[in-house]
Amino acid sequence: AAAFASCAAAAAAACLAVAGTVAIARQTRPTKNDASLFARPGPRGKTERAPPDGVVKHTYATSDVDAAIKAFGSLPVALAPWGGDAGCSVAVPGDVLKKLGGAPVDCVAYALAAHSFPETYELAPCECECGAVGRVQLLTADDLAGVGSFAEGFGLHHVDARDRSAGDGKSVAEVEAAFRKAYGGFQKWDPLMDMNVKLYSSDLREYMSTYFKNEQPYFLWLWTDAFGRSFASVAFAQGTTAGAVVEVFSDAFDEAALRAGAAGVAAAAYPRYAFRDGTTAPAAHFGASSGGVLYAAAVSHFVSDLAAASSFYQDVLVAEEIASYRGPKSRMAAFGFGPHGVDDTVQVLLVESHAEGGPFSVRDFETTLNEAHAATLRSAYDGENQWLDFHYAISGTRLAMAELLDRATKRGATVHFAAEAIAATNGNGDDEANLYVVTPNGVSVQIVAPDGTGWVPDGIVQNVAGDLCAAG
Repeated sequence: AAAFASCAAAAAAACLAVAGTVAIARQTRPTKNDASLFARPGPRGKTERAPPDGVVKHTYATSDVDAAIKAFGSLPVALAPWGGDAGCSVAVPGDVLKKLGGAPVDCVAYALAAHSFPETYELAPCECECGAVGRVQLLTADDLAGVGSFAEGFGLHHVDARDRSAGDGKSVAEVEAAFRKAYGGFQKWDPLMDMNVKLYSSDLREYMSTYFKNEQPYFLWLWTDAFGRSFASVAFAQGTTAGAVVEVFSDAFDEAALRAGAAGVAAAAYPRYAFRDGTTAPAAHFGASSGGVLYAAAVSHFVSDLAAASSFYQDVLVAEEIASYRGPKSRMAAFGFGPHGVDDTVQVLLVESHAEGGPFSVRDFETTLNEAHAATLRSAYDGENQWLDFHYAISGTRLAMAELLDRATKRGATVHFAAEAIAATNGNGDDEANLYVVTPNGVSVQIVAPDGTGWVPDGIVQNVAGDLCAAG
């Protein structure tokens, strides 16, 4: 039997142990901030809505943007407003541009064209000198209602920064090949699949009938949350990008139909998302509406040492452990970034699996990334590599840069600074920088524009975050 889990919660939060396996901390969520990273002046000087603060996107390094773009057809997504290099611009016919709303067309627009207008797919080859990008955001209820929004949907970004080094270990393409072998046909869950993005649907039946591609293999998880409510999760690959597994879950589903189409099925040992409140309906928790919208719920990452990773998240990233599981075959800890003063609906799950995997293990992935970082990041201001594109972002932090750097220094953590290609600020001044913190599994966390009060850069913060041709 699994052991009772301990819960690292705020002093005022209650720790609830459920069924002897899962511990959950209850905490009131902070108010969302309306003036975060992506807010920008509208055409009449009004500020357009910003995305909810908290975890707002997941980015991957890839060698094949085209494959990711084709796979976007299984998700209700829209053109992401983040642009690529000027060198990535492509020629798109005027009628297509009109369909795209007249937005600047680069490799990003290619993703939307391929998703919404299949007939235009071949018209927008996504190639540029230094790499390519495929960035989309999940559609919001406002998008479906025709109201429109700016960067409110969770971002899924695939970046092929082929001009940059991948270190002396495996290349991005070689790691992708290893992940594809581990995924197989999704008949069996592999530890590498624990790197995924979890999305909530108010009705999985509607999602499957509207968006899901029938020929795409998926793994079916059946699970209950800490309050005994039943859920189903459908997990599938997002193109050929390593780690880009999407897991769509819901409490409204047709189990028989899902079982009939699944390549593999299993009962999950722990909740795939840590609801803190058993009285609020899941749809209300996410503010969900019907109509095919998917709501970002969690970023899940595998780790080889959960204890070390959890300690790092609490000490360096100032994350709160809100749920945990300890079992004979796997261990999990769920974190929220409420201590940053942001919305913590989107969680981060760290999973240590003892299940048998393929020849390329979780530890192999960690070694590949960490050795590349050690070889190419000469300082916090100098150097760049393709693996830094493996990261998720926290927007709207109220923590100061000086505090975050002090915490990282005490743990000997690798950090890197980058400016954005667009004037993306967090309301803290013009000299802001994005802080990238490398976690123990080699994946980075982008903390967007912390307050720089009292922080004096020791070097020049370069614009490598948005410029594929910048070498750092």
